[in-house]
Amino acid sequence: MKNLQKLVGGLVAGLLFFHFLIIGLQLLPNNPLKHQYKRELSGYMNPFFGQSWKLFAPNPISGNISILLQFRDYRNGRVTESKWLDICEPMVEERKVSFWSPSQRILKSFTSSVSNLMENRKDALEYVAKKNLAQDTLKSGRIIKQVTELSPGHRAILSYAKFVHAAYASRVPRADSTVVCYRILEAKFPRFSKRELDYFDLANYTYNQHMSADYRIL
Repeated sequence: MKNLQKLVGGLVAGLLFFHFLIIGLQLLPNNPLKHQYKRELSGYMNPFFGQSWKLFAPNPISGNISILLQFRDYRNGRVTESKWLDICEPMVEERKVSFWSPSQRILKSFTSSVSNLMENRKDALEYVAKKNLAQDTLKSGRIIKQVTELSPGHRAILSYAKFVHAAYASRVPRADSTVVCYRILEAKFPRFSKRELDYFDLANYTYNQHMSADYRIL
């Protein structure tokens, strides 16, 4: 009887060890081992042990966002154009080396700004389509531009652009005036409903891009 109890206890302990080992691997950050056994881990975890994030994150992250700025400085009748400056990448790199960096909060602000901007732009496009204004490119373009400019996200990007330009301008001669154009690049990875797809294969991503008009900041 005692031997049977030891056998059952050992079996239960072994099963629990195996179970929590699989859960631990599943919850680890992405790594080569997890990627190699992705299907096996997913097959064990779902549908009985999978975590539903609706309670904790009703709007989970669905992609990667980059914001790029380009400045045109006017001085003495001549124009100097900067290269496209990615304002998100330096903060991502800083966040990797410094847990207490304020970059994380700034990045969240960027994400919120972009979401707000793109949502307002989507509403404007739907309005244009509903009112059959697509053929009138001048009127539809004016409506979309006005909605974009009223977006808090748009104003937030322009506000930060002034800060970035101040740092950029410290390395070049002072400009008489400056305009900025921004680009939003959005790469959406497969949603959880398509978890069988490889998250590391960029061919499974969907890409969106929005380029603004020129706006004077100086």
